[in-house]
Amino acid sequence: MVKEAGNMAITMTLKPENNDMMCFGSVAVCADVVFLMDSSGTIASDPEAYNQEKAFINDIIDQISGGQTISSNVNQGVRVGLIRFSTKVYNEIYLDSFMSIEDIKNKVRALDYEGGKTNMARALIELVQSQFTSLRGDRPGVQNIAVLITDGKNEPSEEDRNLDPVEEARKAKDRQIEIITVGVTKDIDRQELEDIASRRDLVFTSPSFAALSKITSEITSALSPNCDYVPVTDPPRTPPPPAPTPRPGKNDVYSVYYMDIIVA
Repeated sequence: MVKEAGNMAITMTLKPENNDMMCFGSVAVCADVVFLMDSSGTIASDPEAYNQEKAFINDIIDQISGGQTISSNVNQGVRVGLIRFSTKVYNEIYLDSFMSIEDIKNKVRALDYEGGKTNMARALIELVQSQFTSLRGDRPGVQNIAVLITDGKNEPSEEDRNLDPVEEARKAKDRQIEIITVGVTKDIDRQELEDIASRRDLVFTSPSFAALSKITSEITSALSPNCDYVPVTDPPRTPPPPAPTPRPGKNDVYSVYYMDIIVA
Protein backbone atom coordinates (compact mmCIF):
# COMPACT_ATOMS: atom_id res chain seq x y z
CA MET A 1 0.00 0.00 0.00
CA VAL A 2 1.22 3.53 -0.81
CA LYS A 3 0.27 6.54 1.30
CA GLU A 4 1.12 10.10 0.33
CA ALA A 5 1.85 12.75 2.94
CA GLY A 6 2.69 16.13 1.47
CA ASN A 7 5.98 15.77 -0.44
CA MET A 8 6.64 12.35 1.11
CA ALA A 9 5.62 8.95 -0.34
CA ILE A 10 5.57 6.03 2.09
CA THR A 11 5.42 2.42 0.85
CA MET A 12 4.36 -0.16 3.46
CA THR A 13 3.94 -3.94 3.30
CA LEU A 14 1.24 -4.94 5.77
CA LYS A 15 0.25 -8.33 7.24
CA PRO A 16 -2.43 -9.03 9.86
CA GLU A 17 -0.97 -10.26 13.15
CA ASN A 18 -3.91 -12.55 13.84
CA ASN A 19 -4.23 -15.20 11.12
CA ASP A 20 -7.51 -16.87 12.06
CA MET A 21 -7.20 -19.48 9.34
CA MET A 22 -4.41 -21.14 11.34
CA CYS A 23 -6.35 -21.19 14.63
CA PHE A 24 -8.89 -24.01 15.03
CA GLY A 25 -10.21 -25.40 18.27
CA SER A 26 -8.89 -28.93 18.67
CA VAL A 27 -8.72 -31.60 21.34
CA ALA A 28 -6.74 -34.81 21.87
CA VAL A 29 -8.86 -37.71 20.64
CA CYS A 30 -7.56 -40.86 22.27
CA ALA A 31 -9.19 -44.21 22.94
CA ASP A 32 -11.56 -46.39 24.90
CA VAL A 33 -9.25 -48.82 26.70
CA VAL A 34 -10.33 -52.01 28.50
CA PHE A 35 -7.91 -54.05 30.62
CA LEU A 36 -8.38 -57.83 30.92
CA MET A 37 -6.77 -58.67 34.26
CA ASP A 38 -5.69 -62.16 35.28
CA SER A 39 -6.88 -63.14 38.76
CA SER A 40 -6.26 -66.88 38.45
CA GLY A 41 -4.70 -69.33 40.90
CA THR A 42 -1.20 -69.27 39.42
CA ILE A 43 -0.70 -65.72 40.67
CA ALA A 44 -0.99 -66.94 44.26
CA SER A 45 2.53 -68.38 44.12
CA ASP A 46 3.82 -64.85 44.71
CA PRO A 47 2.00 -62.97 47.52
CA GLU A 48 2.85 -59.57 46.00
CA ALA A 49 2.12 -60.45 42.37
CA TYR A 50 -1.53 -59.40 42.38
CA ASN A 51 -0.77 -56.00 43.89
CA GLN A 52 2.04 -55.53 41.37
CA GLU A 53 -0.36 -56.32 38.53
CA LYS A 54 -2.80 -53.70 39.85
CA ALA A 55 -0.02 -51.14 40.22
CA PHE A 56 1.06 -51.82 36.63
CA ILE A 57 -2.47 -51.16 35.35
CA ASN A 58 -2.71 -47.94 37.35
CA ASP A 59 0.64 -46.74 36.04
CA ILE A 60 -0.59 -47.19 32.46
CA ILE A 61 -3.86 -45.42 33.27
CA ASP A 62 -1.87 -42.49 34.68
CA GLN A 63 0.30 -42.21 31.59
CA ILE A 64 -2.41 -42.49 28.95
CA SER A 65 -4.78 -40.13 30.74
CA GLY A 66 -2.35 -37.54 32.03
CA GLY A 67 -4.22 -37.85 35.32
CA GLN A 68 -7.10 -35.82 33.90
CA THR A 69 -10.75 -36.11 34.77
CA ILE A 70 -12.51 -38.21 32.15
CA SER A 71 -14.61 -36.01 29.90
CA SER A 72 -18.20 -36.82 29.01
CA ASN A 73 -17.49 -35.29 25.59
CA VAL A 74 -17.59 -38.00 22.93
CA ASN A 75 -14.53 -36.50 21.22
CA GLN A 76 -12.24 -36.07 24.21
CA GLY A 77 -9.90 -38.02 26.42
CA VAL A 78 -9.46 -41.62 27.47
CA ARG A 79 -12.12 -43.87 28.94
CA VAL A 80 -11.13 -46.96 30.91
CA GLY A 81 -12.85 -50.28 31.56
CA LEU A 82 -11.63 -53.44 33.30
CA ILE A 83 -12.51 -57.14 33.21
CA ARG A 84 -11.15 -59.45 35.94
CA PHE A 85 -10.95 -63.08 34.91
CA SER A 86 -10.18 -66.42 36.50
CA THR A 87 -12.64 -69.33 36.33
CA LYS A 88 -15.42 -66.76 36.19
CA VAL A 89 -15.30 -63.35 34.55
CA TYR A 90 -16.26 -60.05 36.15
CA ASN A 91 -16.90 -56.66 34.54
CA GLU A 92 -15.36 -54.59 37.33
CA ILE A 93 -15.26 -51.23 35.53
CA TYR A 94 -17.28 -50.15 32.52
CA LEU A 95 -16.21 -47.32 30.22
CA ASP A 96 -18.84 -45.06 31.78
CA SER A 97 -18.51 -46.22 35.40
CA PHE A 98 -16.34 -43.32 36.56
CA MET A 99 -15.59 -39.78 35.42
CA SER A 100 -12.46 -39.47 37.55
CA ILE A 101 -9.11 -41.16 36.93
CA GLU A 102 -8.47 -41.29 40.67
CA ASP A 103 -11.79 -43.09 41.23
CA ILE A 104 -10.79 -45.68 38.62
CA LYS A 105 -7.40 -46.21 40.25
CA ASN A 106 -9.01 -46.59 43.69
CA LYS A 107 -11.34 -49.22 42.28
CA VAL A 108 -8.38 -51.10 40.77
CA ARG A 109 -6.52 -51.02 44.10
CA ALA A 110 -9.58 -52.48 45.86
CA LEU A 111 -10.08 -55.42 43.47
CA ASP A 112 -10.27 -58.78 45.21
CA TYR A 113 -8.14 -61.75 44.30
CA GLU A 114 -10.20 -64.68 42.99
CA GLY A 115 -8.00 -67.68 42.24
CA GLY A 116 -9.08 -70.49 39.94
CA LYS A 117 -8.57 -71.11 36.22
CA THR A 118 -7.37 -68.76 33.46
CA ASN A 119 -10.52 -68.33 31.38
CA MET A 120 -9.23 -65.95 28.69
CA ALA A 121 -11.80 -67.02 26.07
CA ARG A 122 -14.74 -66.00 28.26
CA ALA A 123 -13.03 -62.70 29.10
CA LEU A 124 -12.71 -61.92 25.39
CA ILE A 125 -16.40 -62.66 24.87
CA GLU A 126 -17.27 -60.23 27.66
CA LEU A 127 -14.99 -57.66 26.07
CA VAL A 128 -17.15 -57.61 22.94
CA GLN A 129 -20.58 -58.20 24.44
CA SER A 130 -20.43 -56.15 27.64
CA GLN A 131 -17.63 -53.57 27.41
CA PHE A 132 -17.39 -52.17 23.90
CA THR A 133 -21.04 -51.25 23.61
CA SER A 134 -22.67 -47.82 23.50
CA LEU A 135 -24.87 -48.83 26.44
CA ARG A 136 -21.71 -48.94 28.59
CA GLY A 137 -19.93 -45.83 27.33
CA ASP A 138 -18.20 -46.99 24.15
CA ARG A 139 -17.92 -43.96 21.86
CA PRO A 140 -18.43 -44.04 18.10
CA GLY A 141 -15.41 -43.00 16.06
CA VAL A 142 -12.96 -43.59 18.94
CA GLN A 143 -10.36 -46.39 18.78
CA ASN A 144 -11.19 -49.43 20.95
CA ILE A 145 -8.16 -51.07 22.59
CA ALA A 146 -7.92 -54.10 24.88
CA VAL A 147 -4.89 -54.90 27.05
CA LEU A 148 -4.86 -58.55 28.17
CA ILE A 149 -2.52 -59.44 31.03
CA THR A 150 -1.88 -63.06 32.03
CA ASP A 151 0.75 -65.27 33.64
CA GLY A 152 -0.40 -68.50 32.03
CA LYS A 153 -2.25 -70.29 29.25
CA ASN A 154 -5.95 -70.37 28.53
CA GLU A 155 -7.62 -72.72 31.00
CA PRO A 156 -11.41 -72.62 30.61
CA SER A 157 -14.09 -73.52 33.08
CA GLU A 158 -15.96 -76.77 32.48
CA GLU A 159 -18.87 -74.98 30.84
CA ASP A 160 -16.50 -73.03 28.57
CA ARG A 161 -14.28 -75.96 27.62
CA ASN A 162 -15.19 -75.67 23.92
CA LEU A 163 -14.29 -71.99 23.68
CA ASP A 164 -11.12 -70.97 21.85
CA PRO A 165 -9.49 -67.70 22.94
CA VAL A 166 -7.88 -67.20 19.52
CA GLU A 167 -11.27 -67.49 17.82
CA GLU A 168 -12.87 -65.10 20.33
CA ALA A 169 -9.99 -62.67 19.77
CA ARG A 170 -10.59 -62.87 16.02
CA LYS A 171 -14.22 -61.88 16.54
CA ALA A 172 -13.09 -58.89 18.60
CA LYS A 173 -10.55 -57.85 15.97
CA ASP A 174 -13.23 -58.16 13.27
CA ARG A 175 -15.06 -55.43 15.20
CA GLN A 176 -11.99 -53.17 14.94
CA ILE A 177 -10.87 -53.79 18.53
CA GLU A 178 -7.09 -53.63 18.79
CA ILE A 179 -5.68 -56.20 21.23
CA ILE A 180 -2.40 -55.87 23.13
CA THR A 181 -1.21 -58.91 25.10
CA VAL A 182 1.13 -58.92 28.09
CA GLY A 183 2.59 -62.26 29.18
CA VAL A 184 4.16 -62.59 32.63
CA THR A 185 6.57 -65.36 33.76
CA LYS A 186 7.85 -68.32 31.73
CA ASP A 187 4.56 -70.18 32.06
CA ILE A 188 2.83 -68.28 29.26
CA ASP A 189 2.14 -69.66 25.81
CA ARG A 190 3.90 -67.14 23.57
CA GLN A 191 2.23 -68.42 20.40
CA GLU A 192 -1.20 -68.14 21.98
CA LEU A 193 -0.56 -64.52 22.96
CA GLU A 194 0.70 -63.73 19.46
CA ASP A 195 -2.42 -65.26 17.93
CA ILE A 196 -4.66 -63.27 20.28
CA ALA A 197 -2.88 -59.94 19.71
CA SER A 198 -3.68 -57.76 16.72
CA ARG A 199 -0.02 -57.81 15.63
CA ARG A 200 3.16 -59.48 16.79
CA ASP A 201 4.64 -56.14 17.84
CA LEU A 202 1.74 -55.77 20.28
CA VAL A 203 2.91 -58.77 22.33
CA PHE A 204 4.93 -57.88 25.45
CA THR A 205 6.51 -60.14 28.04
CA SER A 206 7.93 -59.79 31.52
CA PRO A 207 9.83 -62.38 33.60
CA SER A 208 7.80 -61.50 36.70
CA PHE A 209 5.06 -59.23 38.02
CA ALA A 210 7.72 -57.28 39.90
CA ALA A 211 9.40 -56.44 36.59
CA LEU A 212 6.20 -55.22 34.87
CA SER A 213 7.10 -51.61 35.64
CA LYS A 214 10.00 -51.93 33.19
CA ILE A 215 7.63 -52.30 30.23
CA THR A 216 5.06 -49.65 31.23
CA SER A 217 6.51 -47.12 28.80
CA GLU A 218 6.46 -49.70 25.99
CA ILE A 219 2.75 -50.34 26.55
CA THR A 220 2.09 -46.61 26.67
CA SER A 221 3.99 -46.14 23.40
CA ALA A 222 1.87 -48.85 21.80
CA LEU A 223 -1.23 -46.92 22.85
CA SER A 224 0.10 -43.48 21.88
CA PRO A 225 -0.26 -43.78 18.07
CA ASN A 226 -3.99 -44.00 18.66
CA CYS A 227 -4.02 -40.38 19.84
CA ASP A 228 -4.26 -37.60 17.33
CA TYR A 229 -5.34 -33.98 17.14
CA VAL A 230 -8.34 -33.14 15.00
CA PRO A 231 -10.48 -30.00 14.72
CA VAL A 232 -13.77 -30.16 16.58
CA THR A 233 -15.14 -26.68 15.96
CA ASP A 234 -14.43 -25.03 12.63
CA PRO A 235 -13.61 -27.35 9.73
CA PRO A 236 -10.39 -26.71 7.78
CA ARG A 237 -10.82 -23.92 5.27
CA THR A 238 -8.94 -23.11 2.09
CA PRO A 239 -7.60 -19.56 2.40
CA PRO A 240 -8.73 -17.17 -0.35
CA PRO A 241 -6.10 -15.92 -2.81
CA PRO A 242 -4.32 -12.78 -1.55
CA ALA A 243 -5.71 -9.49 -2.81
CA PRO A 244 -3.24 -7.56 -4.98
CA THR A 245 -3.63 -4.47 -2.80
CA PRO A 246 -4.78 -5.48 0.71
CA ARG A 247 -6.60 -2.74 2.54
CA PRO A 248 -6.84 -2.76 6.34
CA GLY A 249 -10.16 -2.56 8.12
CA LYS A 250 -10.56 -0.10 10.91
CA ASN A 251 -10.33 -2.80 13.57
CA ASP A 252 -7.44 -4.81 12.08
CA VAL A 253 -4.00 -4.85 13.69
CA TYR A 254 -1.04 -4.69 11.34
CA SER A 255 2.70 -5.02 11.54
CA VAL A 256 5.02 -2.95 9.36
CA TYR A 257 7.54 -5.26 7.70
CA TYR A 258 9.47 -2.63 5.75
CA MET A 259 9.19 1.04 4.91
CA ASP A 260 10.70 2.94 1.99
CA ILE A 261 10.66 6.69 2.43
CA ILE A 262 11.28 8.84 -0.63
CA VAL A 263 11.78 12.58 -0.04
CA ALA A 264 11.14 14.77 -3.12
